[in-house]
Amino acid sequence: MKFSSIHRYVPFFLCFAHILTWIGGEAADAAGLSPRAAPSPHPNPSHLRVAMAKGEQPPGGGGTLRSEKEEVYRGGFQETGFVRLLPRPAWKPGGICFVCGEPVEDGKTFLIKGRRLPAHTHCLAEFEKSPERYFARVQPRAALFHEEFVDPKLPGNRWIYAGVYVVFALLSGALAAYVAVGRGHSPTLWFFTGVLLNLLALPLLLIRPRGAEVLVVPGLSKVPLTAPPLPCPECGHGNHPSAAQCPFCHHPLEPRYSPETSRSEK
Repeated sequence: MKFSSIHRYVPFFLCFAHILTWIGGEAADAAGLSPRAAPSPHPNPSHLRVAMAKGEQPPGGGGTLRSEKEEVYRGGFQETGFVRLLPRPAWKPGGICFVCGEPVEDGKTFLIKGRRLPAHTHCLAEFEKSPERYFARVQPRAALFHEEFVDPKLPGNRWIYAGVYVVFALLSGALAAYVAVGRGHSPTLWFFTGVLLNLLALPLLLIRPRGAEVLVVPGLSKVPLTAPPLPCPECGHGNHPSAAQCPFCHHPLEPRYSPETSRSEK
């Protein structure tokens, strides 16, 4: 299968994955589990602090549905990884505790890896012992992608700044090498100079004197290491400096360099 035809099947794979996720979500809802919510902004914690939620009481207020920012309880339950306490005592009437499997009447609702899960307060200690095992119960078995793939951890600002620096360094090195060729300097040397010094390499290159002068046709660029042609003293046509005879008037010439063919004959 060619690469050009692979992208045609990508929408079908995505639709198939959504269908599997929807089927798994329906199965979990039929078993009395909580529906899936939006991904949490902290999907990959280094540790859990579920114990901080013990003893917390939901704040008073109406039971109307509010936005995600209003639902998250910010009192004493901040920076707890992928576990957050919601202010409602349960996600829906007759919710089932995802730890013990019993109905929840006066428990709490947690947002764990993007899922709203009701639980008893006394079951939190049991959940702390093996959080992944209890959370695996509410994950659909037929889903192609789970929370780790849907909401991956984003790189920090340091990696972004490093990537921007590398891009500017490569662009500066390429530009410095291009300018160095036209000014008669080594492109390799100024490429690495541009990579190390970034944009500062360009003014340093421009203030340096030009290298060997090369007679170039206006509008064309030529590598400075190429030897310029020499005019024939008899007819005036240009000849290579290594030529021993003018091909136009057959006048003998004095070669300044050894021809390239002589190296292959040795």
